[in-house]
Amino acid sequence: MAEKIIQTNHEWEMLLTPQQFRVTRLGEDEVQFSGKYDNFHEDGKYVCVCCNNNLFGSRGKYKEGKGWPYFFAPYGPDSVMVCEDKKSNLDRKEVSCAVCDAHLGYLFEKKDSPTGKNFRINSTALRFIPQKDGEGSDEYLV
Repeated sequence: MAEKIIQTNHEWEMLLTPQQFRVTRLGEDEVQFSGKYDNFHEDGKYVCVCCNNNLFGSRGKYKEGKGWPYFFAPYGPDSVMVCEDKKSNLDRKEVSCAVCDAHLGYLFEKKDSPTGKNFRINSTALRFIPQKDGEGSDEYLV
């Protein structure tokens, strides 16, 4: 696992857009259907907008058109952290980046995913890196 990145909120504010800061550092969520990756269909991987940690692969993405990108598995075993969501009474867990602790979204246990897990992630917290033509398949793209 990569070494933890620790910065002050002021340092993060200097690196991120206001919306990225509100979502990733203050734990807000983007408005449903406002994110650019909800209905996005390219091969590649999604990395943390704060630290470029690999988070999710495109082949693990599903359930298009529900207002946020959904994934059934993270990129690798050390990509994300999951903990209890203490801000809500909903049956969900908070998902954050394992390297910089950025708020990414939520994990719901659901039967409509191949793994029984729905990682509902804010597009604002992600940056997409396309898979290059001729590039070998990444084992963690799921």
